Amino acid sequence: YVSCSGGILVEERECENNSIHELVVSTSHAIGLRQTMPVIISRKVNSPMILGIFRPVLIIPREDYSSAECNMIVRHELTHCKRHDIAFKMLLTAVNALHWFNPFVYLMVREANADIELCCDADVLRNADSVQRKAYADSILTSMEREKGFVPVSTCFSNGGINKMKERLENIVDNGKRRSGIVLLAVTIVMS
Repeated sequence: YVSCSGGILVEERECENNSIHELVVSTSHAIGLRQTMPVIISRKVNSPMILGIFRPVLIIPREDYSSAECNMIVRHELTHCKRHDIAFKMLLTAVNALHWFNPFVYLMVREANADIELCCDADVLRNADSVQRKAYADSILTSMEREKGFVPVSTCFSNGGINKMKERLENIVDNGKRRSGIVLLAVTIVMS
Protein backbone atom coordinates (compact mmCIF):
# COMPACT_ATOMS: atom_id res chain seq x y z
CA TYR A 1 0.00 0.00 0.00
CA VAL A 2 0.99 3.61 -0.47
CA SER A 3 -1.03 6.23 1.36
CA CYS A 4 -0.71 9.63 2.92
CA SER A 5 -1.11 9.67 6.71
CA GLY A 6 -0.40 12.61 8.95
CA GLY A 7 1.20 14.54 6.10
CA ILE A 8 3.83 11.92 5.24
CA LEU A 9 3.91 9.51 2.33
CA VAL A 10 3.97 6.01 3.75
CA GLU A 11 4.80 2.80 1.92
CA GLU A 12 3.10 0.28 4.13
CA ARG A 13 1.98 -3.30 4.60
CA GLU A 14 0.07 -5.04 7.33
CA CYS A 15 2.12 -6.68 10.03
CA GLU A 16 2.27 -10.44 9.52
CA ASN A 17 3.76 -11.24 12.92
CA ASN A 18 0.96 -12.87 14.96
CA SER A 19 2.77 -12.34 18.26
CA ILE A 20 2.70 -8.56 17.70
CA HIS A 21 -1.04 -8.66 16.93
CA GLU A 22 -1.67 -10.78 20.02
CA LEU A 23 0.40 -8.37 22.12
CA VAL A 24 -1.61 -5.39 20.82
CA VAL A 25 -4.90 -7.16 21.64
CA SER A 26 -3.82 -8.28 25.12
CA THR A 27 -2.26 -4.90 25.99
CA SER A 28 -5.34 -3.05 24.73
CA HIS A 29 -7.53 -5.11 27.05
CA ALA A 30 -5.07 -4.81 29.96
CA ILE A 31 -4.98 -1.01 29.87
CA GLY A 32 -8.71 -0.62 29.20
CA LEU A 33 -8.79 0.38 25.54
CA ARG A 34 -12.13 -0.49 23.95
CA GLN A 35 -10.71 -1.02 20.49
CA THR A 36 -7.71 -2.78 19.09
CA MET A 37 -5.89 -1.25 16.19
CA PRO A 38 -4.24 -2.53 13.06
CA VAL A 39 -0.46 -2.75 13.00
CA ILE A 40 1.27 -1.45 9.88
CA ILE A 41 4.90 -1.95 8.91
CA SER A 42 6.45 1.03 7.16
CA ARG A 43 10.11 1.48 6.31
CA LYS A 44 9.43 5.22 5.94
CA VAL A 45 9.08 5.75 9.69
CA ASN A 46 12.07 5.55 12.00
CA SER A 47 10.27 5.09 15.28
CA PRO A 48 7.05 3.33 16.33
CA MET A 49 4.08 5.70 16.43
CA ILE A 50 0.32 5.96 16.51
CA LEU A 51 -1.41 7.97 13.79
CA GLY A 52 -5.09 8.83 13.72
CA ILE A 53 -7.68 9.91 16.25
CA PHE A 54 -10.91 8.10 15.35
CA ARG A 55 -9.33 5.02 13.77
CA PRO A 56 -5.80 4.96 15.15
CA VAL A 57 -3.12 2.80 13.55
CA LEU A 58 0.08 1.56 15.14
CA ILE A 59 2.93 2.03 12.68
CA ILE A 60 6.25 0.32 13.30
CA PRO A 61 9.35 0.37 11.08
CA ARG A 62 10.05 -3.37 11.39
CA GLU A 63 8.80 -6.64 12.88
CA ASP A 64 11.97 -8.09 14.37
CA TYR A 65 11.90 -6.41 17.78
CA SER A 66 12.87 -8.50 20.77
CA SER A 67 9.94 -9.63 22.89
CA ALA A 68 10.82 -7.21 25.72
CA GLU A 69 11.35 -4.28 23.36
CA CYS A 70 8.10 -4.98 21.50
CA ASN A 71 6.21 -5.16 24.79
CA MET A 72 7.54 -1.77 25.90
CA ILE A 73 6.82 -0.16 22.51
CA VAL A 74 3.26 -1.47 22.30
CA ARG A 75 2.45 -0.52 25.90
CA HIS A 76 3.87 2.99 25.37
CA GLU A 77 2.01 3.65 22.12
CA LEU A 78 -1.30 2.22 23.36
CA THR A 79 -0.99 4.30 26.52
CA HIS A 80 -0.74 7.40 24.30
CA CYS A 81 -3.93 6.24 22.59
CA LYS A 82 -5.74 5.69 25.89
CA ARG A 83 -4.67 9.14 27.12
CA HIS A 84 -5.90 10.80 23.85
CA ASP A 85 -2.48 12.37 23.36
CA ILE A 86 -2.83 12.67 19.58
CA ALA A 87 -5.92 14.85 19.98
CA PHE A 88 -4.04 17.02 22.46
CA LYS A 89 -1.09 17.27 20.05
CA MET A 90 -3.48 18.35 17.30
CA LEU A 91 -4.82 21.06 19.61
CA LEU A 92 -1.27 22.21 20.33
CA THR A 93 -0.53 22.33 16.60
CA ALA A 94 -3.68 24.40 15.99
CA VAL A 95 -2.79 26.83 18.80
CA ASN A 96 0.73 27.11 17.41
CA ALA A 97 -0.65 27.84 13.93
CA LEU A 98 -3.01 30.52 15.26
CA HIS A 99 -0.31 32.16 17.39
CA TRP A 100 2.61 31.65 15.00
CA PHE A 101 3.90 35.13 15.89
CA ASN A 102 4.23 34.41 19.63
CA PRO A 103 7.55 32.82 20.67
CA PHE A 104 6.05 31.81 24.01
CA VAL A 105 3.55 29.56 22.23
CA TYR A 106 6.41 27.70 20.52
CA LEU A 107 7.99 27.20 23.94
CA MET A 108 4.67 26.07 25.42
CA VAL A 109 4.15 23.53 22.61
CA ARG A 110 7.66 22.14 23.02
CA GLU A 111 7.27 21.80 26.78
CA ALA A 112 3.77 20.35 26.49
CA ASN A 113 5.04 17.70 24.06
CA ALA A 114 7.81 16.83 26.51
CA ASP A 115 5.26 16.62 29.34
CA ILE A 116 3.08 14.30 27.23
CA GLU A 117 6.00 11.88 26.89
CA LEU A 118 6.93 12.12 30.58
CA CYS A 119 3.36 11.45 31.68
CA CYS A 120 3.02 8.55 29.25
CA ASP A 121 6.28 7.07 30.55
CA ALA A 122 5.04 7.44 34.13
CA ASP A 123 1.78 5.65 33.26
CA VAL A 124 3.60 2.83 31.46
CA LEU A 125 6.06 2.38 34.33
CA ARG A 126 3.58 2.61 37.17
CA ASN A 127 4.55 -0.13 39.67
CA ALA A 128 7.61 -1.09 37.57
CA ASP A 129 10.81 -2.24 39.24
CA SER A 130 14.32 -1.02 38.36
CA VAL A 131 14.91 -3.88 35.88
CA GLN A 132 11.75 -3.00 33.93
CA ARG A 133 12.68 0.70 34.01
CA LYS A 134 16.13 -0.08 32.61
CA ALA A 135 14.62 -2.25 29.85
CA TYR A 136 12.22 0.58 28.97
CA ALA A 137 15.06 3.13 28.82
CA ASP A 138 17.11 0.72 26.67
CA SER A 139 14.18 0.36 24.25
CA ILE A 140 14.00 4.14 23.87
CA LEU A 141 17.76 4.41 23.33
CA THR A 142 17.69 1.64 20.72
CA SER A 143 14.84 3.37 18.92
CA MET A 144 16.71 6.71 19.06
CA GLU A 145 19.71 5.19 17.31
CA ARG A 146 17.54 4.53 14.25
CA GLU A 147 15.43 7.71 14.32
CA LYS A 148 16.10 10.38 11.71
CA GLY A 149 13.06 12.64 12.04
CA PHE A 150 9.62 12.93 13.52
CA VAL A 151 6.00 13.43 12.55
CA PRO A 152 4.49 16.40 14.44
CA VAL A 153 1.00 15.01 15.17
CA SER A 154 2.00 11.49 16.16
CA THR A 155 3.25 9.65 19.19
CA CYS A 156 6.80 8.81 18.18
CA PHE A 157 8.28 6.43 20.75
CA SER A 158 11.64 8.21 20.92
CA ASN A 159 10.76 11.80 20.04
CA GLY A 160 12.71 14.77 21.40
CA GLY A 161 16.02 16.60 21.38
CA ILE A 162 19.11 15.53 23.30
CA ASN A 163 18.30 17.53 26.45
CA LYS A 164 14.66 16.41 26.47
CA MET A 165 15.69 12.77 25.98
CA LYS A 166 18.24 13.07 28.80
CA GLU A 167 15.53 14.47 31.07
CA ARG A 168 13.13 11.75 29.97
CA LEU A 169 15.62 8.95 30.63
CA GLU A 170 16.53 10.43 34.04
CA ASN A 171 12.82 10.58 34.82
CA ILE A 172 12.40 6.92 33.86
CA VAL A 173 15.29 5.78 36.02
CA ASP A 174 14.35 8.10 38.93
CA ASN A 175 10.96 6.46 39.44
CA GLY A 176 8.92 8.71 37.15
CA LYS A 177 8.50 12.04 38.89
CA ARG A 178 5.86 14.03 37.00
CA ARG A 179 6.41 17.51 35.66
CA SER A 180 3.77 20.11 35.29
CA GLY A 181 3.56 22.57 32.43
CA ILE A 182 0.89 24.63 34.24
CA VAL A 183 3.28 27.47 35.15
CA LEU A 184 4.52 27.78 31.57
CA LEU A 185 0.95 27.66 30.26
CA ALA A 186 -0.14 30.39 32.67
CA VAL A 187 2.80 32.62 31.69
CA THR A 188 2.04 32.08 27.99
CA ILE A 189 -1.63 32.97 28.45
CA VAL A 190 -0.74 36.13 30.42
CA MET A 191 1.79 37.18 27.77
CA SER A 192 -0.66 36.66 24.84
